[in-house]
Amino acid sequence: MSFVELALEAENLCKENRLEDAIAKFKEALVRGSTDPVITAAVYAQVGNAYFYLQNFDLAREFHEMELELARSMGDSELEANALGNLGNTMRSLCLFDEATDMCRQQLQVWKELGNRKGEARALYNLGNIFHNKAKSDLNGISSPDAQKALNEAITYYEYYLAIVKAMNDLMSMGKAYGNLGNAHYRLGSYETSVQCHRERLEIAKNQNDQQAQRRAYTNLGNSFIFLEKHEEALDCYQHVRQITQDTNELAMEAQACYCLGATSSLMSRYKDAIKYYIEHLNIAQRLNDRTGEGRAYWALGNAHKNLGNKDRAAFYTKRHLEISREIGDEEAACYAEETLLQLETASEAPSSPCRSLLRRRRSMEHLDLMSMTPRAKDKKKNPFAAFFSKEKTKDKPEKIKSSAEVDKENTEDMFDMLDRVQRSRINEQRSDQKLVTKKEDIETLLAAITGTNNSNRRLENQRVSLAELQEKQQHHINQSQSDSNLQKIQSKKSKKEKKKEKFADDDIFEVLMKGAQSGRLDEQRSGVKPGVRSKRPQVRTIPDDDFFASLLK
Repeated sequence: MSFVELALEAENLCKENRLEDAIAKFKEALVRGSTDPVITAAVYAQVGNAYFYLQNFDLAREFHEMELELARSMGDSELEANALGNLGNTMRSLCLFDEATDMCRQQLQVWKELGNRKGEARALYNLGNIFHNKAKSDLNGISSPDAQKALNEAITYYEYYLAIVKAMNDLMSMGKAYGNLGNAHYRLGSYETSVQCHRERLEIAKNQNDQQAQRRAYTNLGNSFIFLEKHEEALDCYQHVRQITQDTNELAMEAQACYCLGATSSLMSRYKDAIKYYIEHLNIAQRLNDRTGEGRAYWALGNAHKNLGNKDRAAFYTKRHLEISREIGDEEAACYAEETLLQLETASEAPSSPCRSLLRRRRSMEHLDLMSMTPRAKDKKKNPFAAFFSKEKTKDKPEKIKSSAEVDKENTEDMFDMLDRVQRSRINEQRSDQKLVTKKEDIETLLAAITGTNNSNRRLENQRVSLAELQEKQQHHINQSQSDSNLQKIQSKKSKKEKKKEKFADDDIFEVLMKGAQSGRLDEQRSGVKPGVRSKRPQVRTIPDDDFFASLLK
């Protein structure tokens, strides 16, 4: 097979989401070689893109570096600018923010020298994303001075980007700008400004009938309203999210909406409503086999029933939360469930009861007098709390709690044994386990971007090389006013089909590869990926990535 035939076959494999097979074919084509360096550079870009979508950022970086080197050897400034953008975004995903900033500032300079305002806007957008991700990745937290500085830098670049695309009346790009500005202001704690930006984003999404963008805008508005303590407005937004996900048959997203509705109802002390939403979330999590989401639903149901005074139901759901937490290895959640069960078992109206004393001492183990923990007739005493954790415990036979004097006198060792058992399951609270779970929607959006067929997710960074434009450069007929937005590419594709021109093999490779070479990488609402992370399959997630409700409701 020739170079062109192999590249075309590789592109077809990309359409089938068989990216690893596509990479193998692209590499086979590169081994065969091509006399045209422009096409070779585009294939380098495509291999880099495929590795990027597979989250193998080190290899993506290698191929984009080859793309850049070849573009510079040809003296082609436009190809160089696109390669710089590709490298910058790859460096950003590797959390090499200084290197990413350098790449994209070079990209910005090249586009300025060429007088290309669209390219300049793309570079500004890339820079905004780099500083935004830098802030989110700060190990000291989003409120640290460095993170706050990075967020303000991101906002500055997004505002420059917005000014350019506004002048061009590019609604799709304006929507991206407002969405990212809203998220940056949200992380700064400027919730009123965040609401204004997301309302603009929502209006544009409605005008374009982009349901995915509407869903994200409503979600972000609801989140901002929560922190503004405008719970009714938040409920309304999450109801819109739920309706959209039902219309689009996105079960995982519907579950997230139900979870948010339940959590918001809990914040408003509407626990019966909260229970209804949590049960809906639980049912979907079970259908999708999301054990983490199922555990979170049990946790939330336990809390809601506890607040209603339904201690038996609260204990039932908390036990289920404990079982799942242990099953999935979530030690922090398991410890929280154990402590909740202890609270439920030892609940008493008397402020000076031994149970309340135990809880206070549980949280201050470092102040215990170890000399008082000498065993006293250990074999003869029964742990007063053991029955609660036993599977044989029945609801109609609650264990009788002894008086404070008796417990202090006779059962000190046993109570401390219980506390010590609970304490051993605690994890270091200062450690953060930053696991990235890729949403199914993320992967589907990225893969669809390669083929250029996802009309509802047209959120390009537009830094990719257009092989259609490269063909025109070879023929010395470059159309500088050609738009590289997805909408115009789709219209161009339709017009080409209508003309039914006779094509040679080289024409086919230009047209087919064009779809992937210009595909964008960043969904405006997504977080950066940790270096070294690989995600071979999308993992269903029925709870929001930014689950601030867990902290608000504890």
